[in-house]
Amino acid sequence: MGLKESEKKNLDGLESLSTINQSVVSDTWQYYFLTVATWLMHFEEFQKLEDTVKLKILETIWHIWATLDRHCATASYRRSYPYAPKTQIISRRGVLLDLTKVQFDSTWVSDYPSSEIAYFLRQNSSDHFDIIGALLELEPSDMEITFMLAQLSFEYAGKRCQGEILKLTEQFRKSLANDLHNYYVKEMNMPKYSNRLSKMMKINNSIQKNLWEHRPRMEKWRPGKNFTTFSKCEIKFEIQVFPLFVLQKRVWFEFQMPSFSGKPGISNSTF
Repeated sequence: MGLKESEKKNLDGLESLSTINQSVVSDTWQYYFLTVATWLMHFEEFQKLEDTVKLKILETIWHIWATLDRHCATASYRRSYPYAPKTQIISRRGVLLDLTKVQFDSTWVSDYPSSEIAYFLRQNSSDHFDIIGALLELEPSDMEITFMLAQLSFEYAGKRCQGEILKLTEQFRKSLANDLHNYYVKEMNMPKYSNRLSKMMKINNSIQKNLWEHRPRMEKWRPGKNFTTFSKCEIKFEIQVFPLFVLQKRVWFEFQMPSFSGKPGISNSTF
């Protein structure tokens, strides 16, 4: 389903970041938006949708997809390096962060102190580590991770968008459930898989719960409220020969952000 094509993290030679700034954030957002766009195009049902519906689903799910992807990457890292500090996590494209050491430069977001900005950006770290522990115990296969990413994303999109998208995502989830059943029964010779499925759903439900609880805080992060206008983010499309996203269109971000001073902030787990 495109998992291996989308997942290009290399646990050897990790890049370690000491500061999260405008450049790091914009690069991370761009990476995950494009990665999820490519990943979605491996679903035949998704390819048949109207362009506007495809884009709406992508805009809705890319960040929650990224959340589970980072958790899975961090679990793989800790499995390979069991004595690494639990404060270390893996971000996009093999980037290593230590939550006790990394600094967040918030000057490009707002004039407010970094300690106050953290309230809006950071999710509960205790949930974060519980999820990684559950992934370490489960050791999901590539197929199971793909199912988890899709199930989490489509359920979230259905809840957020409702209407026609809810109906579409319900159909996607039924198809995914059938694929997973065939995987267990035919490929793994495992007709009794309810225990593993229950553990996967528990992980996904924990991520969803965390995100829904976090949304009221993020609703306050809007230009003209507590924050300055930190970006003008435009999604642009360019027709090209080989498809990256809907109907042979390439998607990328143009971030127009004010310069930042590089002032140290606080440790942050969002990016």
